[in-house]
Amino acid sequence: MCDVGKSESGVSPDGDWVVRSEFDRSCELPPHRATCLVVGVGSTHGDDRLGWEVARILAAKPDLSVIVRSAQTPLDLLNWLEGVTDLQVVDACISKGTPGSVRQLKFPNDQLDDFRWAGTHDFDLKATLELAEAVGQLPASVTIWAVQGASFAAQLPPSPQINHWAENVALMIAEHCQLQT
Repeated sequence: MCDVGKSESGVSPDGDWVVRSEFDRSCELPPHRATCLVVGVGSTHGDDRLGWEVARILAAKPDLSVIVRSAQTPLDLLNWLEGVTDLQVVDACISKGTPGSVRQLKFPNDQLDDFRWAGTHDFDLKATLELAEAVGQLPASVTIWAVQGASFAAQLPPSPQINHWAENVALMIAEHCQLQT
């Protein structure tokens, strides 16, 4: 029998944020229930940690029923797609926008070619999502939250505004996920 109740949030031994969900991960979800997975992609390189910060903020929301993960590379998300119907990916990017600007893009989307994904990702986000689609793992709904960063240099601290940017994006994602359930 499944234990249905809120999970605690925190960091697991492998560094991911633990699920904050109203369902135990060993349970099968009812077919009518949308399952939202939020993945914050990042690294320790300046503003590239923004995805991780958004994941941390969302994992701390007790009233939000989503699965929240942090990833160092977009390829990590391929391990978490089973049973997911709504995928939300947040990653810092380099584009022509002003620092802190947010682009919400549905996948597939040719506009993804206009972005350079920061950090040390060995396989970029678009290629990872295309791979998931090719092997039949891509959820029905995929939204990418691309946040323009300012500084991505190795070992530099993030921009002073990163907490503000992360709070704004976390709020937008929380609103989206609540509308989907």
